[in-house]
Amino acid sequence: MRKNIALAILIRYPDLNPLEDFTVRDDGEGQYLDHWNNSYSKPSEAELDEWWSHYLFAYQNNSYREKRFAEYPPIEEQLDAIWKILNLPKNSEAWFMKVRMNEIKEKHENPLRMKK
Repeated sequence: MRKNIALAILIRYPDLNPLEDFTVRDDGEGQYLDHWNNSYSKPSEAELDEWWSHYLFAYQNNSYREKRFAEYPPIEEQLDAIWKILNLPKNSEAWFMKVRMNEIKEKHENPLRMKK
């Protein structure tokens, strides 16, 4: 898989907006970072390579997703809880559902999310 600079940046800084906070170009000789307009330091080529390697590793080893889905409550329960939130914002059953989902997410971290 060819290095995708924009994806590498979004792995590290998921809050950035492509085309607004940065732009990547390819004039036929490979991708390069054309524009960087945000509060983060402009990444070096080595950092981009590291972030891309992190993405490739996570892409090839995404068993965390299967583990999460195996432990999540059934979709029917999730949807029921969502509707209860919409109709009864203070419903404790929905709150417990969210706590349970967050515990599972922490247990099986998404390797695409890098800690800042």
